[in-house]
Amino acid sequence: MRAINSDLLGELSQWVGRTSALSFPPDLYRELEARMLLAARESGHSELEPFIHQILDGSSGPPQNQSWLRHLTVGETYFWREPQSFEALEQTVIPLLVRARSGVRKLAFWSAGCSSGEEAYSLAIALTRAAPDLAGWQIRILATDLNEASLEKARAGRYKAWSFRNAPEWFRKDYFTTMSASQWEIRPEIRQMVEFRTQNLATSSDWIDRLVEGFDLILCRNVLMYFSVDRTETILEEFGRCLNPDGWLLVSASELSLAGLGSFRSEVVSETYFHKKKVRSQKTDSPDQEVPNRPPLRRVVSPPRKVPKPIPDLASIRALADQGCWSEAMEQTRDYIGRDRLNASAFYLQAVIFQEMQQTEEAIDALKHALSVDPSNALASFALGHILRTRGLGEQALRWFGNALESAESKNAEDIVPGSENLTFGAFRVLVQTALRMGGRS
Repeated sequence: MRAINSDLLGELSQWVGRTSALSFPPDLYRELEARMLLAARESGHSELEPFIHQILDGSSGPPQNQSWLRHLTVGETYFWREPQSFEALEQTVIPLLVRARSGVRKLAFWSAGCSSGEEAYSLAIALTRAAPDLAGWQIRILATDLNEASLEKARAGRYKAWSFRNAPEWFRKDYFTTMSASQWEIRPEIRQMVEFRTQNLATSSDWIDRLVEGFDLILCRNVLMYFSVDRTETILEEFGRCLNPDGWLLVSASELSLAGLGSFRSEVVSETYFHKKKVRSQKTDSPDQEVPNRPPLRRVVSPPRKVPKPIPDLASIRALADQGCWSEAMEQTRDYIGRDRLNASAFYLQAVIFQEMQQTEEAIDALKHALSVDPSNALASFALGHILRTRGLGEQALRWFGNALESAESKNAEDIVPGSENLTFGAFRVLVQTALRMGGRS
């Protein structure tokens, strides 16, 4: 497949910026092309350029109906992500809000950029655990996202094991019903707590006018990092308009340095940074005046200076896996991915470990993550094809084998396949060609 010229990628980048606020400057054009290539193939297009033209001329439909947009971010979503954040919510922030709102008996939360709903449902569960007796209260948990396909999954409330990979044991046991060996459904009383709506953060003030009602808590995690600086500042300003004077904002730990947070003051609760609006005192003109009736924090401390835990390189993790230490190797792989979410080899290694642990669904998801980062990753394509063929999905398997061969044929036969144990691309091509000759038979 021939490369797309920079002018067309520039048009696409501008379209993506206007419709989703995601930022792809010229130095990221090739990354944009790689992600769009995977999206095109998943959408059934053999050529990328006609797929891009369909997007630009509007024939592919409105942005919220285009599931391929998820390929433009590599963000992951799963239940109870950053556990210390939900522990802070459950143990401190939500109890404070319940006490502060005991007079009006009303709470409003917003999960902005909720994807397929894991964060919003985690918030609902945290609220249920922190304040189990809210009978007679008016509770609203709003969850919004641009992608209608993700919202449909959220409304269905059915999830596979990969979504629970970071959740404590009680989470799935207490709040989900087992539907099959690999799928669980959120309990109806939790699902009914969350309202899912299509919302595009890229648009200007039209959404803010509809949402302004005084939120007590806004979660927007691992979303703002993909926006331009100007759009990030605008969104944070608009979040400030949505929050009650004593409301809380939570972004992810990786977004604490974002421009625009200067209009908020930070409070550390259980080692988690929260943000609150700076309220100017009429008497002292102090930017940090306490809001009346807001209970003090249980613990507000200076941010701890922690030395990051050293993460082994992938070769060391692979050696650990070779020794059969699967759980330890998996833990180190997750830590590695947490530091480098754009490393396809790390996702591929994670998939290998999942397969050794007999967790096939998780292995498939890890391979798809590897290919979302690097659509030309030959090993990931071949491994995904192999798994699909063993499941009787021969046609899908052949497509991924073809992708693996196309990637391998563009490399020198003597070069080593990245992530392999000294396997040359020449030898790898033979393996793939053999798989293709076998067709869809396992």
